[in-house]
Amino acid sequence: MNEDYKIIYIKKKDKIRKIITYNNLEKRKQHQFIYNKINKSFKPSIYSKGYIKNESIYTNVIPHLYNNYFFKTDIEDFFKNINHKKLIDLLYNEIKNIASPNDCYKIVKQCSYSKKGLPLGFITSPLLANVYLKRFDISLYSKLRKLNCKNIIYTRYADDIMISFKETSEDIGIIRNEIEKIISDYLKKYYLKINKKKTKFIVFAKTHQVRLTGITIVEKNSMRRISVGRNQKRKFFYDVINKCKTDTKISEIEVKRIKGKMSFYLSIEKECFEDFITKNMKIEIEKLGYNSLIELINSL
Repeated sequence: MNEDYKIIYIKKKDKIRKIITYNNLEKRKQHQFIYNKINKSFKPSIYSKGYIKNESIYTNVIPHLYNNYFFKTDIEDFFKNINHKKLIDLLYNEIKNIASPNDCYKIVKQCSYSKKGLPLGFITSPLLANVYLKRFDISLYSKLRKLNCKNIIYTRYADDIMISFKETSEDIGIIRNEIEKIISDYLKKYYLKINKKKTKFIVFAKTHQVRLTGITIVEKNSMRRISVGRNQKRKFFYDVINKCKTDTKISEIEVKRIKGKMSFYLSIEKECFEDFITKNMKIEIEKLGYNSLIELINSL
């Protein structure tokens, strides 16, 4: 193993994720320098919403808000299967004003851990991944626009692909299959493939909600908004309340975690964040001497 790095294994749901991070400060500085150099010249596609300044899972979902049909999938083992030769060519095309083909070859090799793929944990990996799929994004949307679908929207958050449309005069089953085939055909050109297990087609009229990249589009009184999900917020509420009920002082690390999570929820739900709170929940907050959950958390 290269002593410049260390490997960490993180369990996430039903899989173990391998993270390769830095064991050498100089190597980290080198990657930060490479990142800054590329980032100054590279302009990501307008369809990419992950790992980009002023973009987030919120800006990824908002464009789809008032569509009625949703196709979502992801790229199977995306980072692991990025082809180095193709990445070098694509990178050169994006930064040829500041780098030669040989420079791009060196960048990819310096920012890799094996002969294929980009390591999760390297500073440079998300940026190079967006370089890799920029042309894919543009070509895919160009093809999707030719389908007989009104207001077709495409966004990508890292390896998560989302397509939605308002309506179509075609058979829904045919359109769904056509979208999957278009994505699969384009991914093959990048030595990638669609993740069949995570491919779903949702009709909003049947489900009345759709979950995209961890947040949910919901509808009430014909008005739609995005939410982190009622169950997730309820779990967060009781987690906070139970910690505040104990005599033990909440650690600074735990306070930071709670406030960070609330900040995330507020960034998604805005003024609707506390809509899930029932009368009984309100009583629990008042017993602790506060008027709202936000006030309680801010006091920690």
